[in-house]
Amino acid sequence: MVQHGRKILALMLGAILLFSSFVVPAMTSAASAGISSKTFDFIEVTDFHGYLQNSGKLKDGTAITQQRAAVLAQQIKAIKTANPNTIVLSGGDMFQGTPLSNVLKGKPVIDMMKNIGFDAMALGNHEYDWGIESVINPQTALLKNSSIPVLAANIYDKATQKPVKYVKPYVMLQKGGVKIGIIGLVDNIEFPSIIMPSFIKNADFKDPAPIVNSLAQQLRGQGAKIVIVLAHMGAITDPSTGVPSGNLIDFAKKIKGVDAVFGGHTHTIVNSNCNGIPVGVAGLYGQGYLDLKITVSPDGKVSTGALAYHDDTDLYNTTSPVVDPSVRQIVEKADQDVGAEFKKVIGAALNDLTRVQRIAPFSDSVLGNWTAEATRKAVNADFGFVNNGGQRCDIPKGDITVGTMFQFMPFDNTIVTVKMTPAQIKVVLEQAVQDNGKGIQLSGLTFTYDPHQPTMQRVVDIQKADGKALDKNTQYLVATNNFMGAGGDGFLEFTDPAVAKTYRDSYKLARDVYIEAIQAQGKVRATADGRIAPIEQAAAKGDTISILGTSDIHGNLFPWDYATAKAANWGLAKVATYVSQVRAANPRTILIDNGDTIQGTPLSYYYDKIDTKSEYPLIKVMGALKYDAWVLGNHEFNYGLDVLNRIIGDAKKEHIPVLSANTYYKKDHSNFVGSYIIKTMDTAQGPVKIGILGLTTKEIPSWEDETHYQGLQFNDLVAEAGQWVPKLRAAGVDIIIVSMHSGEESAADTIPENQVKALATRVNGIDAIIAGHVHANISEHDYTNPSGQKVIVTEPGRWGQYVSRIDLNIAKNAGGQWTITNKTSKTIAMDDSIVADPAILALAKPYQDATLAYVGTKIGTATGDFLGAEQLVKETALMDLINKVQKHYAKTDLSIAAPLSSSAQILKGNVTIQDLMAVYVFENYLYGIKITGKQLKDWMEWSVR
Repeated sequence: MVQHGRKILALMLGAILLFSSFVVPAMTSAASAGISSKTFDFIEVTDFHGYLQNSGKLKDGTAITQQRAAVLAQQIKAIKTANPNTIVLSGGDMFQGTPLSNVLKGKPVIDMMKNIGFDAMALGNHEYDWGIESVINPQTALLKNSSIPVLAANIYDKATQKPVKYVKPYVMLQKGGVKIGIIGLVDNIEFPSIIMPSFIKNADFKDPAPIVNSLAQQLRGQGAKIVIVLAHMGAITDPSTGVPSGNLIDFAKKIKGVDAVFGGHTHTIVNSNCNGIPVGVAGLYGQGYLDLKITVSPDGKVSTGALAYHDDTDLYNTTSPVVDPSVRQIVEKADQDVGAEFKKVIGAALNDLTRVQRIAPFSDSVLGNWTAEATRKAVNADFGFVNNGGQRCDIPKGDITVGTMFQFMPFDNTIVTVKMTPAQIKVVLEQAVQDNGKGIQLSGLTFTYDPHQPTMQRVVDIQKADGKALDKNTQYLVATNNFMGAGGDGFLEFTDPAVAKTYRDSYKLARDVYIEAIQAQGKVRATADGRIAPIEQAAAKGDTISILGTSDIHGNLFPWDYATAKAANWGLAKVATYVSQVRAANPRTILIDNGDTIQGTPLSYYYDKIDTKSEYPLIKVMGALKYDAWVLGNHEFNYGLDVLNRIIGDAKKEHIPVLSANTYYKKDHSNFVGSYIIKTMDTAQGPVKIGILGLTTKEIPSWEDETHYQGLQFNDLVAEAGQWVPKLRAAGVDIIIVSMHSGEESAADTIPENQVKALATRVNGIDAIIAGHVHANISEHDYTNPSGQKVIVTEPGRWGQYVSRIDLNIAKNAGGQWTITNKTSKTIAMDDSIVADPAILALAKPYQDATLAYVGTKIGTATGDFLGAEQLVKETALMDLINKVQKHYAKTDLSIAAPLSSSAQILKGNVTIQDLMAVYVFENYLYGIKITGKQLKDWMEWSVR
């Protein structure tokens, strides 16, 4: 057995530099389709949401206007020029979402679609927002003033049980002499609860699978060679496995006779295959599109190519985009019509007005409190109710413009009133905090609830804002918006006949009400004051401890995907924004990182290996975020102790304790770094001590080069916790949180690297665990320790895509000892609603600039595309390249390489260091062994088991 001391990534870089250029190996290809075969491009754009243009910034901070529609049009028209047999489809939700489109009721978006030449559109849920007739001609089922059909085969009239007339079930197109059937459908599971009830009171959303199977057979009988499903239904891909799931996937498993399925709704990029059928979702906001090539041979045989997502963000995120001039004119005219009004400053926010609820599972928020109060005052009501989903963005500190308010409230909801008794109000609040409830924001009232009680039996105490009880004999005037007032978001009490008969519409647009409120106040300040609280937190007089955890950051400081050079929803800069919001709502907040922090991106590699003098960027940012602890992960040892100790030194300078209680020096059994910290926090009932114990997976020797941890040993996590937890309790700690770089045990584990379940169920005295290592997104898993106490476990995925949040409601018992009266956890996605912290971006910019300059270095040329999409099912040029490099440098007879990410690729043209880093992200070394032919065959059998 020989382990070579050179890393595979470095060898690949060297090989490409050596050969200067390389070619794609000859691959087995399908037979020629024949001279008369016809290939069709199917393009999907979905969930455009009115993003004709958008404000953006370049990496250097330069402000630009992103010409999204004009760039998209240029791209699609180029495809249509190259292939006249191109079909352009929309997955729905095209119009509502931006001020430019909302004010003009979607007209410029329809003009864009007509100009590009869309062939059909699926009906989205947001097409109902202004009333169907606002964008659709209900007599023709076409988009207004266009020939573009709107499709949905599974919406039936409740009374007649026939398909509704404002959409078509399908359309038969003809391109190049070939008939193509397009079947539309909507999400029958989600639509009934997310659309204003009055808009769909006569609609029956049916299971689409049997309908599609019948229509597909019908269309084939009418001569369709290709049948496509176009659905406003979505899926989400698990980033750790690459496997998509969701209603769209469940549907695709049930259908037959269809050549491809295009989806939407979930604002995700999905590129998958289900039972041999390509299934895709094309993202959102005009950021890109899907392209699927389907070929029909002379004998009528249909073959589908690989589904490809084309990302346009680089194309419009520039000062000189290549645009379609005619669509650019459409956008410019719309901008002129409404632009001046949007830029008008109407007031200023003195603090960030955020939607973050103070504590889980439901509570009030800064922005929710302000909005509910403005709603109440607009109609002189006793109480104001607002749904959380109706507030579409935070309002940052600083100037507030009319455009800001259109983004905050894109819907044309009006303020309505009803009269309610205390009993009816209680039902509304119960519906807010029920199982799968969506919470509520309110004004004029406070209430507490017990989340442990059965659903619809949780509201404990309701008081007016002045602390007085409600009079059971009084009907109170309640203000809300017409979405909630019609039963939206599950607030069905508003539809009770006794309440509904008192319904009055003020016809005041909610957006106008909020604009007027800001103008009247001039300078707006709001707070979250605890008017909604779990009973334990209320009993504890607001004493809640929040613990935030990140894990497996893997060098992701920026919201940036180095593999694709595109913006991404992850990274510490986004985490910083969320942390600031939580700390503003609850100063008693602890922040922990759970390891695997310093390896994984070109930025981390550059400051691990190239620039070893500058302060380490991840640590500098963690210092700015005031992390309370950093627990070591296994990847911290990838570069050896010299690198790790340098970075630990930087952490000490930033006053960040470094923890790993089970890592020891062999020579004297002293700890390599710290074992735990104790944080003391002041509360209304006196100080409370929280202990944070850090643990690292014990299996580092199973993966790592021994020289990288020379002189260290890694003990069992359960055994170590059994020793350290009593020591923490003896030191007067009231609450113990374990941050362990280890995951939940799985049947797939081949070594005992994961010990979360064992720790939670075998060691007393632990209150909660932040897990890591396996990149799982775990909101809350509950276990029971030997004493019968609940231990909650949460894990925040990877790369800063999520943050784990633990909320502990605490109170002192009769003996004066702290007890946890309630504990919950959840994970929060760092999605589009959370912007990166500008201060963190500025702090880290010099690091990013140096990194991008380095990874942009050209190292060779590829004469063809090296793609990884099919590496699990066939030989690929990409894996051949990996194996040839390994075989060449290891001087072996054979080479074996594990599959890489399905998105790994090296495209034709210049090859840079970044390209290779995107393909091979691991810090692996060449590893050589001698095996017999029988052993090789046995391994091959095992690998395809």
